[in-house]
Amino acid sequence: MPVLFTRIGTPHPGQQAQALEYAKARKEAVNKSYALNAEVYVRFGGPVGQVVMLESFESLAALEKMKQAAIKDSIEHKIPTAPAGVFQSVEEHAWITA
Repeated sequence: MPVLFTRIGTPHPGQQAQALEYAKARKEAVNKSYALNAEVYVRFGGPVGQVVMLESFESLAALEKMKQAAIKDSIEHKIPTAPAGVFQSVEEHAWITA
């Protein structure tokens, strides 16, 4: 079952440029490290500067496998982690087809 994974970041006021810079760097790193085709979007309307990274997976198992690798690689500083003080909140969601 196909899965769409989203990571939505809402930056603190004045941190919109840093939030977008980080999201783009993270996208490049995960695409290279895990052979993904993640995309970054900026929300039109809503919280100012909110960014989302979208990734598609063949299954929940494939998403879980990537998440485990990304957690390990984040701890080992192989892929970027969010700079302190940039985001008010970050939410992750997995969407499945109905």
